[in-house]
Amino acid sequence: MTLGYFLDLLIINEVRREKVVEDDATKFSLGYELSKQNGFLLKEIATCVSEVYNGTRPGVFSKNKKYDREVKKDEDYNLVSLFYKLYQKHLKLWELEDTRRDKTIPDSDRLAAADQVSIFNKQRNDLVERIDFVVNESINKAKVS
Repeated sequence: MTLGYFLDLLIINEVRREKVVEDDATKFSLGYELSKQNGFLLKEIATCVSEVYNGTRPGVFSKNKKYDREVKKDEDYNLVSLFYKLYQKHLKLWELEDTRRDKTIPDSDRLAAADQVSIFNKQRNDLVERIDFVVNESINKAKVS
């Protein structure tokens, strides 16, 4: 697993914390569980960064994806911007999944939402890979100093 993957899970937890509206007891229980998970993820993030820096873990994994070679890649090097974009993708995915599952709306709208889920998941995966690339580049530059 890469740093981007761990950050992706952390962001999913935060979106879940925002979106799940339940009674106070459920919110407390969910908040406690998400905080525990986030603590674990933060520990893994620290370990991951250390291992990438020490060269005992790869910072990126080559994907060899033939289907998207012509797709314009995000060239953003700002990690905060990339994290925010990833957060926005998760918010949109949550909304699309809610639409997809809503049996009160027309099937055509639900199918359109399902199609959009695939597109946004691809964009989310690309952002995770971009985060891995930027972090790996930054770590490699820090080693040279």
